Amino acid sequence: MKGVLELIHTDLWGPSPTVSRDGYKYYISFVDDYTRYSWIYPLKLKSQAFEVFKLFKTQVENQFDTKIKMLQSDLGGEFRAFTDFLNQNGIIFRHSCPYTHHQNGLVERKHMHIVELGLTLMAQANLPLQFWWEAVHTTVYHINRLPTPVLKFLSPYEKVFKHKPEESFRGEDTRDNFTSHLYSALSRQNIQTFIDDQLNRGDEISESLVNAIEASAISVIIFSESYPSSRWCLDELVKILECKKEYAQILIPVFYRVDPSDLRNQTGSFGDSFSKLEERFKENSKKLQTWRKALKEAASLSGFPSQSIRRESELINEVVNHILKRLDEVFRLRDNKNQLVGVESKVEEIESLLGVESKGVYALGIWGIGGIGKTAIARAIFDKISGDFEGSCFLENVREESQRPGGLACLRQKLLSNLLKDKNAIPGIDLNFRRISHMKVLIVFYDVTCFSQLESLIGSLDWLTPVSRIIITTRNKQVLRNWGVRKIYEMKALEYHHAIELFSRHAFKQNHPDVGYEELSSKVMKYAQGVPLALNVLGCFLHKREKEVWESAIDKLQRILHPSILEVLKISYDDLDDKEKSIFLDVACFFQGEHVNPIMKFFNASGFYPEIGISVLVDKSLIAIDSHKKITMHDLLQELGREIVRQESINPKNC
Repeated sequence: MKGVLELIHTDLWGPSPTVSRDGYKYYISFVDDYTRYSWIYPLKLKSQAFEVFKLFKTQVENQFDTKIKMLQSDLGGEFRAFTDFLNQNGIIFRHSCPYTHHQNGLVERKHMHIVELGLTLMAQANLPLQFWWEAVHTTVYHINRLPTPVLKFLSPYEKVFKHKPEESFRGEDTRDNFTSHLYSALSRQNIQTFIDDQLNRGDEISESLVNAIEASAISVIIFSESYPSSRWCLDELVKILECKKEYAQILIPVFYRVDPSDLRNQTGSFGDSFSKLEERFKENSKKLQTWRKALKEAASLSGFPSQSIRRESELINEVVNHILKRLDEVFRLRDNKNQLVGVESKVEEIESLLGVESKGVYALGIWGIGGIGKTAIARAIFDKISGDFEGSCFLENVREESQRPGGLACLRQKLLSNLLKDKNAIPGIDLNFRRISHMKVLIVFYDVTCFSQLESLIGSLDWLTPVSRIIITTRNKQVLRNWGVRKIYEMKALEYHHAIELFSRHAFKQNHPDVGYEELSSKVMKYAQGVPLALNVLGCFLHKREKEVWESAIDKLQRILHPSILEVLKISYDDLDDKEKSIFLDVACFFQGEHVNPIMKFFNASGFYPEIGISVLVDKSLIAIDSHKKITMHDLLQELGREIVRQESINPKNC
């Protein structure tokens, strides 16, 4: 054989007389004929061999940028399932003659060598037999790095990677163990993963690697003791942090047998490795400063310290589960972007108000009428930044849930469980809240209607850590004032070009109206007045309808509010007292666009205490007072008021 992956020998060993501590009974080995480099993977069942081979194939073909040409086994039962897959992928499947001394000889001898050395290692370390998998895995690591006469006293490692294994070279303490297992675990979850295995490099990181980093939704960096000994690792880190800022890419650090504080300050054994790099690059202080800054920034992110989790398998499971959760958030955010229009600038404004990079507890209110898009923008913000916090919770339907018996207690339980990642967290135990007081948390309270709800759920901001962030969505501005929220973002209606795009996505499944429907769409825009709820509801209702239906619906909307829109807008009205309701209905029917002073006199004469009533209506976004002191009301809210009067009045024509 003249090249790597031209022929791969494979065989399965087991069952072991003792099950490993992680439940493994077998392992499958793959040996490259040309380099004699070996890979082994643990199995709990023989039937897993086929899936593991597919993972192995993906990993090595990506790593070496070439295809497996031939696969050889003894044609045991576990390999019979390979046939169709190998044919489909153009891999020649050959097997040795059974019951002869040639039967899969190379890999059989390798098994004997691995097991004998593994048992020796366990005996030397006085380890129980449950550690047999760790022993054989370590054995393969060393076999790959030991010179062999078959390769003219080169090691398999030298043959495959074209250089000697160096103690200071990056990745040696993680690549063949934790990294490969994490890669396999991600592949088993069908997560497309690019692993950087280009050990033989030039002066700069490759264009293909840069492209892979930029195209990724998530980057996982495994920081180990030898990590800073490689300039390429550090250059990759700088690039990944750039992508985090520019593309909101998610970065997940794993601190593999290193302390984050050593990473942050370049101390301990991590610092020793960095010192060697400093010596090599002492003439390039700018580069060193860039690397130090990148390490400090990465160490400050919420990650996974291996010291706090005993078994690597448990750590890998936690990392994979976290990645799955973050990918779900990414895809949901992308779906939201497909459904939302005009949110990017609003997200940027709200991020700026939140002061994500600043210290000090920030609470931000998002305020506006029902259906204006408060929930959507809060969810977009949450999905974008929640990964930068140790704990996060999007607490939905506070208004609705708090009205149910025991509803606030259920919400408090959900809040604690999400922040602490502990389903058994007990709301009444102060210890749980003390635990949160040391965490960097992000909490979104959605649809809060009164101050007491926030008091019951979280108390005050004083006990939260200074880097935590709170977002509250509400229709009532006074709720935010009562809780001491100083930063309030008012949600406004969409501009026309965004409104027509959002409506078209629902009505025509594209970003613009169909030919011939432009004028009808414009009439809908006039009715909806940029309220996303109305645009969504009407777009879905009119989708694939004939023009006659459009014309009839638009004519009807001039007289009767759509039930779905009425239901949402009426929530704010129902929350008013009787005098406030009367003021709202009078404005809707008689005083839209009138100067506030004579209206105040009118309501005073009627005994309605308008100073309070009008202030409440303004706080609840039901009316506004413009710069000319005129009372204004959104067209949909005016239609709501008139519809209520129609339903309640004996003589609807009064309106």
